[in-house]
Amino acid sequence: MLEMKESRQMPRASAALSATGVALAFGMASCAFAAQPVDFGKYVLPVLSDKCFHCHGPDASSRKAKLRLDLEDEVRKPRSDGTALIVPGDAAASLLIQRVTSTDPDEVMPPPDFVKKLSPTELAALTAWVQQGAKWEAHWAHQPVRRPALPPGFEHRHPVDAFIDAALAKAGLTPNPRADAATLQRRAALDLTGLPPSDESDLSDLSDFIQKLLSSPHYGERMAWDWLDLARYADSHGYQKDNLRSMWRWRDWVVEAFNRNLPFDQFTILQLAGDLLPQAGVEQILSTGFNRNHRLNAEAGAIDEEYRVEYVLDRVETTATAWMGLTAGCARCHDHKYDPLSQREFFALAAFFNNLDERGNDGVGLVAEPAITLSVAGMERAVAEAESAVEKAVVALEAAALSADLDAWGAMQKQRLETCGPWRVLEPLQALGQDKGSTFTPMADGSLLFGGANPLNDVHEARLTVRDGFTLHQLRLEALPDASLTGGSLARSFDGAFSLSGLDVEIHGAAQKLLAFQATHAADESPLHHATDADPLTGWRVPGGLRERVRAVFELAQPVQVRAGSEIVIRLRYESREEQFIIGRFRLSAGAAGLKMDADEMPQSLAEAVRLGDAESLRAAYRETAPNLAPLRAARDAARATLADAKAAATTQVMVMRERPGEPRATHVLKRGLYDQPGERVQADVPAFLGLPLPDDAPRDRLALARWLVDPRHPLTARVAVNRLWQMLFGAGLVRTPEDFGFQGGRPTHPELLDWLAAEFMEKGWDIQAMLRLLMTSDTYARSAAATPAMLERDPENRLLARATRFRLPAPMLRDQALAVSGLLVPRLGGPPVKPYQPPGLWEAVAGVNSNTVTYIQDHDENLRRRSLYTLWKRSVPPPNMMLFDAAAREVCSASRPRTNSPLQALVTLNDTTYAEAARVLAGRVLSEAKDDAARISRLWRIVLARPPAPQESAHLTALLQRQLARYQADPGLAKSRVNIGESPLPAHLDPVELAAWTELAEVMLNLDATLTRP
Repeated sequence: MLEMKESRQMPRASAALSATGVALAFGMASCAFAAQPVDFGKYVLPVLSDKCFHCHGPDASSRKAKLRLDLEDEVRKPRSDGTALIVPGDAAASLLIQRVTSTDPDEVMPPPDFVKKLSPTELAALTAWVQQGAKWEAHWAHQPVRRPALPPGFEHRHPVDAFIDAALAKAGLTPNPRADAATLQRRAALDLTGLPPSDESDLSDLSDFIQKLLSSPHYGERMAWDWLDLARYADSHGYQKDNLRSMWRWRDWVVEAFNRNLPFDQFTILQLAGDLLPQAGVEQILSTGFNRNHRLNAEAGAIDEEYRVEYVLDRVETTATAWMGLTAGCARCHDHKYDPLSQREFFALAAFFNNLDERGNDGVGLVAEPAITLSVAGMERAVAEAESAVEKAVVALEAAALSADLDAWGAMQKQRLETCGPWRVLEPLQALGQDKGSTFTPMADGSLLFGGANPLNDVHEARLTVRDGFTLHQLRLEALPDASLTGGSLARSFDGAFSLSGLDVEIHGAAQKLLAFQATHAADESPLHHATDADPLTGWRVPGGLRERVRAVFELAQPVQVRAGSEIVIRLRYESREEQFIIGRFRLSAGAAGLKMDADEMPQSLAEAVRLGDAESLRAAYRETAPNLAPLRAARDAARATLADAKAAATTQVMVMRERPGEPRATHVLKRGLYDQPGERVQADVPAFLGLPLPDDAPRDRLALARWLVDPRHPLTARVAVNRLWQMLFGAGLVRTPEDFGFQGGRPTHPELLDWLAAEFMEKGWDIQAMLRLLMTSDTYARSAAATPAMLERDPENRLLARATRFRLPAPMLRDQALAVSGLLVPRLGGPPVKPYQPPGLWEAVAGVNSNTVTYIQDHDENLRRRSLYTLWKRSVPPPNMMLFDAAAREVCSASRPRTNSPLQALVTLNDTTYAEAARVLAGRVLSEAKDDAARISRLWRIVLARPPAPQESAHLTALLQRQLARYQADPGLAKSRVNIGESPLPAHLDPVELAAWTELAEVMLNLDATLTRP
């Protein structure tokens, strides 16, 4: 702002100050501020921050004239020419006032080309402040939390009401009376559980009702939703590929933590540094998943270190937002332009998070290291039953294999081997992937099923040892379809295609030269010989969409006599630019010269047993191949598959925080925030402007940072936390910018109340439920939402809270309410994410190449009706019926959500399958629970809004019912199509015409403003 050209002298007050400007400023000041002292924090600091700090603030890189207006010492120090920016008590002699009131375009500040201008009120505030002595104060949020006294005359009121009603009295507003019992019942139930009250709810005592809600397991689900927004939780990695991830067990931990009322200071320490606690157990490590919820990249060509750094900096920004309301990301590339956070301090915070053993390009598998494997509660019985079934099936098969048919079968195998020379199916003793997450499951036919991680590229190595010698002339590779692969095809690539870039064979430790012979399938531009040309960027490519066996035969340039006891090593290379083009199920066979590609095959183990006369091996082979034992093998394999599914469901993986062993990774200030531009090295430390350094003896680790955040002397954490609780109950925080408690953020509407609540929160042990109970037992919370014209004129945004604030229910609450009142809601807590109804084609429209989220496969049965908390959250395509109602996208930390209105929202609640089905089921519920139309209308109203209808409301619905009955009686086919929606069964005892008419009434009820709005 106060930039001066180097060649110009600073003008004297008598020359620079326009008499007219001074008179105007003093005139405004005398009118607006003469009656009371100017509040520096309320009127002056916001002006300096908004209009001056851009050029004269904390950021040295953009500071003009070496002048800072954010520090008191800088503002007050004398200037070299004898002038002073501020002369307390003398606005006319103060250079600051001279420049902001000047009419000279070369002198006035801000300059004429600066976007933001000072208003007359702001000029008056600055002038009056200087005239009154220019008292300076620290930013309100940076001052220590001290419990203020209750306002005089209100000392015996509820603490919340004391501060609120004192402000109302000062403004000349009268608060609303208490809302009726039904309204309070519904308000409290939605606020604390996200669900409407049940029919049995009793509101004879609001405090008792609140306690019952806090004890409900659904309380934790409701609280978790807001925390997941802060944690940027999702069920996919994000970025272009956006593959699925496994973090749901951490989500369930959050629900459990809220349900057991884990104190917020412990909640903080566990999530930021649970793994660093002494003797940290599974829960402590699991809780650190908070800072692994960021996006993970898996794009081809992504630079590993670049994205590793992005993850570190994301943790800094998320931690700063969630606990401090600090826009720390603004200091990544330069000093913060408004808040006193330097770039060096930003990277000192980054040093706390910079020592994980992680990779930047690692968003392919369900988890990326570091990760832990956890047992899933309740699965023990299923595993035990499956193990018992496998044991019984194995015993039955082994008993049958002792039959007299064994000798005849053995003789037939010997003759077969001697006469037809089948392909010997090689059965590796070991198979490994270059990617450590790759797994290989042996199948009954000698093939290997590739599973686990699905890396962009990989090398699969199979090793086996032969017991009897043979001459190897040819090698056959088969790609086999499998249900676990994309669309039952040959690979897990996005369309089931694969590309083999190379095939290596080692025998007796020596590499063998291979020649491509023939293949059943190949893309025109990628024939079989591209797998033997030694170029990793080319390969034998088979297009996607095939669900049949594909074969390829390779010849050895020189036949090899394989000796008994020799080891054969075969490597399948997938190193081309094609991402995840990896054969999903493959089988390898050895053959003699001239053997046809489609000739019969025999497992290598059986061939060896026949030649060696190994009775035990023959019996084992008989069990696995004899046609008469096929039903018993099928039963055993089915039991094993069930066991495998049960074991897979019995464990899950979660990404967590874990420090690297050895010397901590060095952290540098990154020039312009770029990963490859390291500057000064920094050590882990906290920002100095808060006046709370880490203890000298504290290790510079995440645990020290977490404890620093919940130190009672910290000025931000408690304020930020209680402000979010206030926002949850009243629709907006006392600070309406919950993500920004800095100079550019909003000032509290009731600063003393905010500090009183913050002090109470800490002194009562950071007890979240106690704080909610305190807020909800106030008269302020229980007020009616009715708005008089006087209220709307004097306080249109209801900042003073003379009335309750009505606001549209959050996105998940809208859906959960519809499911709950219809009776469809499945209240089971926790578990893997589910995939309810969704319009077709959305995932396909934006799916990344080779992503495993190309196609949305809808769940069925109860998974369609789980709470919204458990809906699978794909970052690139979040659940559309929630995004339209302003749910956070979960790509970054989100502390608040906007509320918008659009026609699409109405189309969702009227037409989306979830809501339409809920209306039909609700109609069926009402028809079954009441006997006549009047009783049914009353019942419908009570179920949805927890109150009986007024006479006029009942009359409207009765008239609508008669119109809809006449409509559907005239067209029964239309009635049937109206009720045939969703997967829940139609009640056979109900007339479709009557059900369709009542479905219309139920849909109207679900779309009332009163239903969609928190009362």
